[in-house]
Amino acid sequence: MTDLGLAAGQSVHAAFRVHRPQPKMAQNGKKYWSLALENSSGAIRAHIWEDRYRGREFYLDESKKIEVQGRVREFDRKLIVDIHDCREITRPEKDSWSLIPSRWFSQPGDAERLHFLTDQIETTALRDFLGGIFADDGLAWSFLTLPASHRHHHSWRGGLFCHSLECAEIVAVVPGFRHVETELGMVAALLHDIGKIRTQGSGTLRFQQRVLLPHDIFTLEILSRHLERLDQQWPEGGISLRYLLTWKPGRTVPAMTMAEIIACADRASAGQDRERQAFSALPKGSHLVIENRINRWRTPAPPEVKIGA
Repeated sequence: MTDLGLAAGQSVHAAFRVHRPQPKMAQNGKKYWSLALENSSGAIRAHIWEDRYRGREFYLDESKKIEVQGRVREFDRKLIVDIHDCREITRPEKDSWSLIPSRWFSQPGDAERLHFLTDQIETTALRDFLGGIFADDGLAWSFLTLPASHRHHHSWRGGLFCHSLECAEIVAVVPGFRHVETELGMVAALLHDIGKIRTQGSGTLRFQQRVLLPHDIFTLEILSRHLERLDQQWPEGGISLRYLLTWKPGRTVPAMTMAEIIACADRASAGQDRERQAFSALPKGSHLVIENRINRWRTPAPPEVKIGA
């Protein structure tokens, strides 16, 4: 359990999730609740002492999102937050990615990368749209933990989110677009494969859906409730996002060039992961196979002309 960079004696006023709450009794007979406080930065143990707590009472359910006030102390070489006051968060959608438990992320640094990405989104309607998605625990858990495919690319736990994040990061640095177009592109790239939460994983139903139906069919269905909310705040944005999520290469010239950028980012991320898999068996520092592969496509140099020959 990480300590979130806190130090003994430090005051705490932040938002967390409740994890494993348990009623306990100290050796001196005083009653208290023991729990872990979690967010995307880490976790820390916390206590709520019945004789010191000043806040309103409510049930400490697992994964409940709360705003906490307290102070850090050290006990038995471990840091503990003594909670003096807390309240239930009534609008968990606001910047909800900050309340995703760090243990849900499969790769180190993914939480920080998601924060950096969302910090670039300034349009309130889009931030609220993403907030609603990541506030849905069932949806967020599947998105963060499932593989992107069974064998093709990013076929490991958390591969779906890693691939999606890579696509959004590629889109974010492409020049030549207005900022609002880049924002829409980043969000669409991040969510372009979210339909795979219906086709990846185990179970007969998911296997049937994977075999019979392309995952794209489920994308708008999964996002429908959140898209309806976006329509209320920003109708034009809802239309544009639907277009970016559903356009596929080879059909027509895209009405929005950003759609082609997203498709390129998708291919680049998947292709790079396939290359990493293909060359992972090579000895460290060996580039022989890669060099041979590149040389096949390299334009031959013109023959040298020897003067006086």
